[in-house]
Amino acid sequence: MIHLDAPEPSLTIQELRQVLNSALLRNTLTFSRKHAKHRSAERNITYEDAVHVCQTGIFKRDPRYENQNWKYEVTGKDLDREAITVVFAVDDHKYWVTIVTFFEAS
Repeated sequence: MIHLDAPEPSLTIQELRQVLNSALLRNTLTFSRKHAKHRSAERNITYEDAVHVCQTGIFKRDPRYENQNWKYEVTGKDLDREAITVVFAVDDHKYWVTIVTFFEAS
């Protein structure tokens, strides 16, 4: 039985790369207002650092569905060569990419 509230399948890595590249071209890759913007100065991670990791990092963890969104994690080196993980969500139309949080990778 198909449930109306069931999520669509998560994006593949190839689809994620395409969505990220499109969002960068359209300027629709953004920090979440509630968390990422407030933590960026505290954690010394800039928007440019997060974008760099999204473009060059690798997906080490499977996507997870929470709060009615698929969350994706990409890990890589920021512009200062520090390893960080960026957590982001993609809207249902695959237009907006929102960076939810980021942290030093362990």
